[in-house]
Amino acid sequence: MPTRRLMWLGITVAAASAVTHAQPTPANQPTQPRPTQPSSPAQPAPKQDQPKNPALTVSTPVIKLIDAGAEPRVQLRYAPAVGSTNTVNIRMSMSSQADFAGKVMQMSTPSVVIRMDQAVKEVAPGGDITYDATFTTMTTDGAGTNPMEAQLIKDALNAMQGMTARVVVSSRGETRSADFKLPETAAAAAPEMVDKIRTMLNQLVTPLPVESVGKGAKWEVSAVVDNLGLSMSQTTTATLQETKDATFTLDTAVTQRAEPQEMALPNLPPGYKLELVSLTGAGSGTYRGSTLAMAPVDSKMTLTSSEQVRATPPQSPPEEMKRSIKLETTIQSGQAAPTATTPQRSRSDQPTAAPAKK
Repeated sequence: MPTRRLMWLGITVAAASAVTHAQPTPANQPTQPRPTQPSSPAQPAPKQDQPKNPALTVSTPVIKLIDAGAEPRVQLRYAPAVGSTNTVNIRMSMSSQADFAGKVMQMSTPSVVIRMDQAVKEVAPGGDITYDATFTTMTTDGAGTNPMEAQLIKDALNAMQGMTARVVVSSRGETRSADFKLPETAAAAAPEMVDKIRTMLNQLVTPLPVESVGKGAKWEVSAVVDNLGLSMSQTTTATLQETKDATFTLDTAVTQRAEPQEMALPNLPPGYKLELVSLTGAGSGTYRGSTLAMAPVDSKMTLTSSEQVRATPPQSPPEEMKRSIKLETTIQSGQAAPTATTPQRSRSDQPTAAPAKK
């Protein structure tokens, strides 16, 4: 949830660079999954591991229970049936206002529209869930302020349609791995775009606490995001409003903050320096999840941020720009039942949302 603003920016930047900047690479070359490290305090990714065109990466989230909530309490764990399928529809829309040298500009970009079909393939004895994802739709809706740029983004996203991924997620919603296979039509910058989609998959389900929780329970999920040369810390606070059968409803609140830093964006002109002076963000939303699916039944999130950037062209004085950004994300999914001949789980003793034993 919390990384969607940066993830959205990463998708559009990568899509545009696929047409305007990137050098040719094998179009059907898969991107290797990144190994998941054991849980530890959130730390920025090491600088030596950053690629030439830095992709969006997220440190292993740290989940901290603040309040267990009222009795009765349940242990929330994802436990979809093997053979179950799900169709996920995602829409992300962004608008912004920039102040450059006293000139205020209103800007909007086309909405990113993604449809993904999921199929659960395996549930391991330890609870890890393996599912296949097929991206049947990747496109944009609307022209935005710059129709030509919007068309470039749309064309690059369209070329990614048909991409597939095999994803492994823990029963607590922590992504173990995501292995992608790209279509032959994929653009040159597809590997960079895949990293953005991988992060989107990481955000589809909300990480759950180890402890049993009841109505009013509250927990925090903190992480550090590295995206296109910008390192940012963020915290999502989830408050449990209701559990009913296999579904649970959360209110979510997000805070974001970045310290002053130099931004190593790809494709900057030689000698051009870009610095982040300040960045703060906050947002809120609702999330209705299901322990029987690897995506929310429905969720809505609105994020706003304010940032100040200093640009120094070669042999020129620095110039500063202030910008406010608003991102709205909606996700809806519909689940189908498994076939009658498909085994439901490879382990029957793991609870999904049942009263905790006292």
